[in-house]
Amino acid sequence: MKQTIIFLNGASSSGKTSIANELLKLTPCLYLSVDEFISKQPSELLNDKDKLKVYFPEIISEFHKAIKEAFNKGNSLVIDHVLEELEWYEECKDLLKDNPVIWVSVKCPFKELERRELKRKDRNIGLAKLQYGTVYKDYKYDIQVDTSKITPKNAAIKILNYVSERV
Repeated sequence: MKQTIIFLNGASSSGKTSIANELLKLTPCLYLSVDEFISKQPSELLNDKDKLKVYFPEIISEFHKAIKEAFNKGNSLVIDHVLEELEWYEECKDLLKDNPVIWVSVKCPFKELERRELKRKDRNIGLAKLQYGTVYKDYKYDIQVDTSKITPKNAAIKILNYVSERV
């Protein structure tokens, strides 16, 4: 695969990380997750909800800059993101406009998101509902995968086939 950014966007529990793990098995690339990036912030910031609310837009913006920097260092990337705000999407589009990016919408029906969220022990109940209405705005995608109809491995293969045809 030529140097590419595969940008997975979807609500919590939609299957982004599972697809990313399959992509990592199939092609050499660097994985960057917004959840992991946020979790690496100082604990005094993460434990202070008021402070976190103030600095959260800056943290997200720094994640976007890290994507650009990692690509500029020669890495193909798999990005695991939850684009909750139109500004985040626009910032990513602008930062990455001169790079080969495959925008992937990772979706499944809302009821399935709720079922997955309840099944998992590492999710805040209600997060999928909160994100579902905001994450899938009118963003322009190259490809969409419905994880209620396709396995993570087959989704990864579908994405890589798309990449090989386009990049």
